[in-house]
Amino acid sequence: AYSEQGGGGAAGGSATAPGLLGSVGSAGGQSSAAGQPGGSSSASKAGRPSGSAPSSAGGPSAVGTGGPSAPPSQQAAKAPAYVGRLASNAAKTSSSTSVTLQTSGSSAGGDTLVVSVMLTNTHSGGVGASDSAGNSYSVVADQSDGAGDRTLILAAVGARALGGGGSVTLTFPATSEHHVAVDDFSGVTGIGGHSSATAASGPFASGSASGAGIVFGVAGVQGGENATWGSGFTALPTLVVAPADQLATAYESVGSGSVQASGSCDHQWMAAVATLTG
Repeated sequence: AYSEQGGGGAAGGSATAPGLLGSVGSAGGQSSAAGQPGGSSSASKAGRPSGSAPSSAGGPSAVGTGGPSAPPSQQAAKAPAYVGRLASNAAKTSSSTSVTLQTSGSSAGGDTLVVSVMLTNTHSGGVGASDSAGNSYSVVADQSDGAGDRTLILAAVGARALGGGGSVTLTFPATSEHHVAVDDFSGVTGIGGHSSATAASGPFASGSASGAGIVFGVAGVQGGENATWGSGFTALPTLVVAPADQLATAYESVGSGSVQASGSCDHQWMAAVATLTG
């Protein structure tokens, strides 16, 4: 069983080079919302130039009232934006090494799907994701706390549309708990900077990542009070497995510069951040 709560910091962490990472199998570490797609384009109907000559039948010919549409390459691209949470699940497990989440919303073709994960008391081994639309997911961040817990971010950039009633499957080594959330972003063309960090007590901070667009942060916290996010972040529903192990997620739109996922908590934490660029 699991519950959801609204989620919020400052500490260190070292950034890795921009780009998606391949799936990894490091040991240790552990690993639901509406949005607003951004941007739109308009096009008027094409008509004849205003200087058209009269028709041979005697009456003037019809004249178009607008110019032709700009070709797609010249239309304004959508800015990266949060669309919504497609699925989530958090539960204690025994011998299972996978979980399949049914999606309650739909993503558009070309959107980016981000999977946030926390695994508790897990064995070493790779973590991967797949879905009913055949999308490929890469591991962006995989942070261990050194005590058998992991927090990860996986992403499928420019994904095929995933309709309501679809599914996302996460595979992982044997673990005592899993927390998994799938979020949809529009207008994203790549992953910029990414970084992660861990410490024995709060506040939490992922380390810095650079790039314009959406800053997406996750914090896996092993007990204690509810995590809260720092100024500027929009918190998404937190996934909790009783009594207090939690996966907190949030995002922020940024124009440029270097930003970290940070907030407050009072227990062992693992935090990660990635910039979703347009």
